[in-house]
Amino acid sequence: FSLKCKMNIQGDLRCSSAGCSSGNCDRQTGACQSSCTSGYFGKYCNMTCPNCDSAGCDKTTGLCFGHCKVGFYGTNCTNSCSPNCVNGSCERSSGRCSSGCNSGWYGEECSQSCPSNCDQDGCDRVSGECVNCRAGHFGSKCGLFCSSNCVTNTCDRVNGTCTPCASGWTGDVCNVRCSANCANLICDQSSGRCSSCKPGYYGASCGQTCTNCAPFSGQSNCLQSSGACLNQCITGFYGTMCTEVCDNKCKNNKCENSPTNCLEGCKSGYYGSDCQTLCSANCA
Repeated sequence: FSLKCKMNIQGDLRCSSAGCSSGNCDRQTGACQSSCTSGYFGKYCNMTCPNCDSAGCDKTTGLCFGHCKVGFYGTNCTNSCSPNCVNGSCERSSGRCSSGCNSGWYGEECSQSCPSNCDQDGCDRVSGECVNCRAGHFGSKCGLFCSSNCVTNTCDRVNGTCTPCASGWTGDVCNVRCSANCANLICDQSSGRCSSCKPGYYGASCGQTCTNCAPFSGQSNCLQSSGACLNQCITGFYGTMCTEVCDNKCKNNKCENSPTNCLEGCKSGYYGSDCQTLCSANCA
């Protein structure tokens, strides 16, 4: 007759209590006679499946049946996913982060850090281009500096154009000075045209000098567009532009509208409506 061992007993040795699913093993070798319990593999079911999910692994090879545990990848699920993967998960075959990168990282395995001048929105997963730049920077990877003459030190992300310029500057990137003759150094960003001129100047950039115009309460004393005097001419001149000279026979050299239309009468020794006639030599 044949003798059999008690269940779980091989010779005078006990079958692997960790792995044999039925509890039975070969009498001579101790090898488990059926499958292993979940989480074990090998002839004696005494080896632990490597980082497999609840589906376990093949009894012979140890290869995971289903997926790897979160945080691992590879044929045997022995490789660690990048710590920069969202939720720590990655594709089993490639290690590619399956749910994207944590903020501040990019690349297939989220192993490359976003440029330091990207703002809190980070960068594109594939290209590494910043979504937005920190204040003071522009360019695809925010490696260029905005002009220091941009208001609030911010500029267009793509081309660095300032909107607007600080007082005294003009141009797309605020690198051209407004004319020194602009009142309060304020000019148009696109054209450079002064908003108004300092007293004594006229023209788009206030580069021309008002001619013979009398002072006008500390303000500009001629029209910015034409240079025509706003108030009066200085003594000795008349006309819209104050370029015409009063006749020297006018008293105090003052005239209006014509050189001989003397405002205060004639100079001593002359008379007449135009002060052109010489007084008699016999006048006392």
